[in-house]
Amino acid sequence: MNPILYDFKRSFLRVSVLLFLIIFIVGGIGLTYLAYKTLSLSSSALYSFNFVGYATYSNITHSLHVLGLVFDNNGNPLSNVKVYLKLIYPTVSNINIVYYNSVKDPEMYSFTTNASGIFSYNLTSIKIPLTIVLIVNYNKQNETSISLARIAPYSYPSGPIYIFTFENITEFTNTPTSFISPFGLGESFFYGYPIITIFGYNGETAHLIVAGNGTFAVKFYNKVGGKLLGETNVTVNGIGNFIIHIPSGTSYISVITSKVYTQNFRFLPIPEIESELGEAMFSSAGIFLFGFGIIFIYIAYSIFGRLKNAGLIFILSKPITRTQFYLIRYFAGILSILLSSLVFSLAIGISSLILLKLVPSLLIIYFFISIFVGIIVWYTLEFFLSTLLSPIASLGLGIVLYFILNVLFSILVLVFPKDAISLQYYISPTSLQSALTYYATNYNFSGFNVGISILSEILWITIPLLIGIWRFRKMDM
Repeated sequence: MNPILYDFKRSFLRVSVLLFLIIFIVGGIGLTYLAYKTLSLSSSALYSFNFVGYATYSNITHSLHVLGLVFDNNGNPLSNVKVYLKLIYPTVSNINIVYYNSVKDPEMYSFTTNASGIFSYNLTSIKIPLTIVLIVNYNKQNETSISLARIAPYSYPSGPIYIFTFENITEFTNTPTSFISPFGLGESFFYGYPIITIFGYNGETAHLIVAGNGTFAVKFYNKVGGKLLGETNVTVNGIGNFIIHIPSGTSYISVITSKVYTQNFRFLPIPEIESELGEAMFSSAGIFLFGFGIIFIYIAYSIFGRLKNAGLIFILSKPITRTQFYLIRYFAGILSILLSSLVFSLAIGISSLILLKLVPSLLIIYFFISIFVGIIVWYTLEFFLSTLLSPIASLGLGIVLYFILNVLFSILVLVFPKDAISLQYYISPTSLQSALTYYATNYNFSGFNVGISILSEILWITIPLLIGIWRFRKMDM
């Protein structure tokens, strides 16, 4: 058997390692569940479909026109979806509105979406309703919007046409905000906030979905008031579903309407639900790194350090160089770290898929890299300390340094805020983990040089590794 795999088997198949691995797998699943419960999501927030729409009521012809779009969480239109429309009338009227003397039973109309996911319906000779409710039925899931418009009769303004927009959007959108403020859009708009949302971003393109009327200039920025990365213009008459290119690095989108009103939207390169889940889960990475960091410091001591008192001379009498022995033992532990980090990250991914119908790829990558690299730093440092001190002393100092350095850099960042970037992202032994945490929260590396963060992490690993090999070759047994 390959000596690295043999030592990997010996180091990984320890009761302590397997026990803690099971604990943290359960912990990963539990933390995902707690984050899920913390979000307090409605059932419709996780549906596999969405709808937006645009409706007008004419006070002249007493006609209602409803236009809408049903689409999946990637922005693709859904055809043959059943849509129901209910009109609910008031029991009392205001002097500005025609009086109603009795309650009229709710009226329901039904229709289906076409191949483009569009539904359209016209009703004539109807009185203005108090509430218009839309029900979309897809895959045996009933989703009811809050309402197209829930307005007391006296709140209708005087005018020939009333315009309403409506939506029921899941948390798989890339733009948490959807409505554009109506100010400056004209008196004919009442509860007619134009809706703009983005779905299905794949790293280059996405679906821009609009409910409204007019021309919309969409501009892409790296931050609010920052660099303009690109722009596109769309013209909409009721409903629009456009595939647009989104420049790399986009964090905010500015929309200018034909009425020259600007609204800023935050843009997420991942679904909103994954962003919210990550914010609720980032503490788990610290907990896992803290516990497994100590475990792998102990493993480094077990498979290398304590051998100085337990047969190391006999082992080195065999046809193997000291450098080979050092690296075989070192990389056997690295394989254990790799597998442990991978299993924990996959546990989070699988539980997220079950609970949220989502594979949080960014979170899986974040947890895997930050935990894997973070543990390697302390594991490597313990190997190095074993070449300087007695086995017990190296184990004790390794654990003490683990606590001291983690606490020390946290304090220094608070005491020297002007140097916080250098301390956190360039000097700290967890510089890469800090950089990844920043990206997982902000989706960019602005404000610091991620290349230096990577270099710093490499140096924290390679310098103790190389000095440790050099020291081991010079040791007297």
